[in-house]
Amino acid sequence: VTPTGRLTEMAGYEDFLKRLADKDKAKLKALRVTFPESALKDAFADVFGPLPQKEPTWQREYLEPIPPFGTLRSTAKYAHVGVKRSLDRIEYRIETKYEPPKADKAAFFRIVKGTIAGDHDHAAIAFDRAAGRLVEHVRTQRLHGTLMIEVMDREEPLAFRSESEVKIRVTAGTR
Repeated sequence: VTPTGRLTEMAGYEDFLKRLADKDKAKLKALRVTFPESALKDAFADVFGPLPQKEPTWQREYLEPIPPFGTLRSTAKYAHVGVKRSLDRIEYRIETKYEPPKADKAAFFRIVKGTIAGDHDHAAIAFDRAAGRLVEHVRTQRLHGTLMIEVMDREEPLAFRSESEVKIRVTAGTR
């Protein structure tokens, strides 16, 4: 992890998937598709706090696969909003764009088109600069939209709704 909280290397990815799959080869294959290493890196990046190098505002782009429905391309826009009780305060918003999956003629169904938009998302980070670590990260994100799904040459609308809440609180431990 860099001093600005960017995750540069992650060890144990393959072991993690194997433990989740519990010796089931089909499950292991599905986990590799559902949780690619890049997506896990992005998810764990929140734990360390996406901090700026110098600027009071900055942004981070990332992809979130949602197999088999496509991909969410997100841009998180951050702003350092001040210091409170000796903790740096950072707030951010996430803008999300939906990308349908590539056409797969062998699939039982396919997504023809769709829209997914964010709604009322908000996030805040508290960072202890003196200790060089994240103290708290809270994020609420709601996504909704409609996907047009094609099954056996028939198109049907499919409502999409996702709500996620992340709360991370890091306390200094003793060894």
